[in-house]
Amino acid sequence: MRPRSLFLLALVLLLCAGCKTKFDTKTQVYPDGSIARATRLKADSGTSREELESRYTLPAGGEWGIEKDSEGEWQIYEVARRYALGETIPPDHIRLGQREGHTSQNDIRLTVQDRILWKTFEYRETFKDGGTRQSAAKAFMKLYELWAALFARTLERHLDEQLSAEKAKIIIDEKLKPAFESLSDQLGRRGAQVFREQMIIGEFEKAISEEQVVEVFSEQLSHLPESQAAWRRKAVAAAYAETNDSKKLLDQTELEDEIFGTYGIPLFQEYALTHRLKLPGQVLEANTIYREGDALVWKFDQFDFLWQEFEIKASSRLLYIGRMTTTAVLAFLFLILSGRRRT
Repeated sequence: MRPRSLFLLALVLLLCAGCKTKFDTKTQVYPDGSIARATRLKADSGTSREELESRYTLPAGGEWGIEKDSEGEWQIYEVARRYALGETIPPDHIRLGQREGHTSQNDIRLTVQDRILWKTFEYRETFKDGGTRQSAAKAFMKLYELWAALFARTLERHLDEQLSAEKAKIIIDEKLKPAFESLSDQLGRRGAQVFREQMIIGEFEKAISEEQVVEVFSEQLSHLPESQAAWRRKAVAAAYAETNDSKKLLDQTELEDEIFGTYGIPLFQEYALTHRLKLPGQVLEANTIYREGDALVWKFDQFDFLWQEFEIKASSRLLYIGRMTTTAVLAFLFLILSGRRRT
């Protein structure tokens, strides 16, 4: 069924190139502080390499391949690298927005502190979207203004100028704009969490549905001849459908990054990232509860990246057992000798 609200239509079409994409990274920190990093991009076969390379800056040195599983055929890009202690680790998760220079990328840092009896490792990896929920809310209202102006002009044409575009815009602002403003306010205050709450989205869609819009203009035009009422209802419905199908609205690519961040439309894209991390020694803290054997695991969906920053954090301590044993023996001998001197 074709979407009946601008919200769903814009979500579907603004990023019609959206695809099912999965990123998997494996990071192993060795006792000497060096890091092995393996990155794997997995995209459905309907997405071309050219499209992927236009949306991601893939790490150099990787190889393309094809993989088949129960879900279908996938394009695979894999690369593995090794970095010495102190060597800068370049980002390997760089998403390109529609606007030039608008990117989102990860930042990887490892801090190693070598003590006499132990060595500590502190791992940080930050993912930051290029947009914010506040900028998304403002861009959403820009999208409304584009839609309202286009709808008003289309109404004027379909109603054979029985209603001017200026008057139509006044009615749209009075009757429909509050729904947009309410959702924009929710986006600005609560961010991507709004997309998880179907009640909020459902109320918005109902407020600007084709049926509701037809009723609004039927009431506003009730002073016109009753014999044309059925024709006017059909004309309003046709104008609404034409407006929502118009690429004049959806070609506003400069709004895409502002509304949806560099990661794209969360409701109509499957975007997942899984990160596995192995640290030497005993893990002291980590902001995840998931583990696979001795690996810490972080799992994200498309909502986790939208308009926000997330940081993977973990630390561990590696004990120098030999040094500790030697220290304990020396301390024991010292105590014995000290006791003999006293006697």
